Amino acid sequence: MKNPLLFLRENLLSLLLFVAPIPFLILVWLYFSEMQNLRFAHARLDALEEKMVQQTKQKEKNALYLAKMKKSEPQFLEKTLENLSFSSLTSGENRLLFQEENPRRSELIEEADVKQKLPVLLNEEELKKVLGLIESTPIGTYLPDESAPDLLIKNFTLTKKMTDLEEELFEVSFGLIKREPLRN
Repeated sequence: MKNPLLFLRENLLSLLLFVAPIPFLILVWLYFSEMQNLRFAHARLDALEEKMVQQTKQKEKNALYLAKMKKSEPQFLEKTLENLSFSSLTSGENRLLFQEENPRRSELIEEADVKQKLPVLLNEEELKKVLGLIESTPIGTYLPDESAPDLLIKNFTLTKKMTDLEEELFEVSFGLIKREPLRN
């Protein structure tokens, strides 16, 4: 039987070659593990930064929206849309009349469904004017009214009709959602 010290002396070099790289391999493993953790942390930071940018943009949009709404006329439908006169030749009354239903409130906004009581007959120019006022968008020569509340078309029905004089008219019926700032 060989002496264990002799065996150790003869194989010391082999043992050192086997054990010596272990601390280095542990350091390499720790280094790459930390690099992976840093990559994950950077990815999370990038995602948070993007989310913060999006939230800032949304807050700016909301502030602009609320500022525009605060300029709106409380009785816009009654004072503007219901007072429009239409040249279409019809028997009876041909004007916009609205009825508000289902009022809702939040901290800053009040909202209601608005239904048109009766359909109206409009020529093409009158239709452009009405839609420009509702959509707050320039349509042809008709510019939006800055005092309009936020009006969203909920439903819209348009039927083309011809008069006895071959004049093209449109029978229009629509429902809206009206949003205004909460007024005290």
